[in-house]
Amino acid sequence: MNTARTITDEGSKVWNALEDIAEIGATYLKKEYRAQTDRFEKVGMALGRYSPTQIAQLAYSAWEDMNAHDYCAVLNWMTNLYGKRHIQDIERLKRQIEREYEVTTDYNEETHDWNRKTIRVRLVVEDVEA
Repeated sequence: MNTARTITDEGSKVWNALEDIAEIGATYLKKEYRAQTDRFEKVGMALGRYSPTQIAQLAYSAWEDMNAHDYCAVLNWMTNLYGKRHIQDIERLKRQIEREYEVTTDYNEETHDWNRKTIRVRLVVEDVEA
């Protein structure tokens, strides 16, 4: 999936708008954290005043425009954003979900760090007979 974009005049306008939104989001941070916080995290903080459905629609639309259909499938199955789920999306879900992950388990006071373990996640799909 190639998500690289050429910045056009229209793209510059969008980028500038995101910069303005990031400035709004930065106001929700303590001053000492503003410089080290990522631009898109600041944008997210500003947009965090909207509903989860509206934010999901924003992400879905952006991913759809990039042809990131696997991500769209995960989001739609998780939220049922558009009221239907598609059987062909199961393979997309598998590509995104099935793998090994390192996860934290509990905090270790002796090492002052989180204990970790590796898990394998698999998606199981079963037909349900009526």
